[in-house]
Amino acid sequence: MKHFAAVLGLTLLAMAGQAAAQQKEVVNLPGAAAPGPNSNLSNAIKVGNMMWVSGQLGTTQGDTVGNIEKETANALDKIKNSLQAGGFDMKDVVAVQVYLVDMKDFQKMNGVYRTYFTDMKPTRTTVGVAALASPTARVEITATAMKGQ
Repeated sequence: MKHFAAVLGLTLLAMAGQAAAQQKEVVNLPGAAAPGPNSNLSNAIKVGNMMWVSGQLGTTQGDTVGNIEKETANALDKIKNSLQAGGFDMKDVVAVQVYLVDMKDFQKMNGVYRTYFTDMKPTRTTVGVAALASPTARVEITATAMKGQ
């Protein structure tokens, strides 16, 4: 048992050393202004073979407002573009969180969502929320990706 604990301890130390050696890199959404210095977030963070994309709202203006299918597609397109800017793609996504203002939109959102993840599906959590950061937004989606080793 002591040997196992020693090996485990050394393994954890080696993993911590590898993680510490890898730099965090901010990845901005192509074509969009980077969050300003007073912003509380980064669009995406890449560390080694992993990338975390902040929640993306699907609303822009015009015909997307109130159209859950278009909002979902816009949010997923922003995630896809962010991933590509960091050298990843949708097949690298391992976990997704979806926030819906109205759970009655679940089936329509899901219909669009499944067109973006056709191979191995990432894990997903879908939650109903009272409101999002934009008063007209009905969906927000965030993703975590990992490249194979």
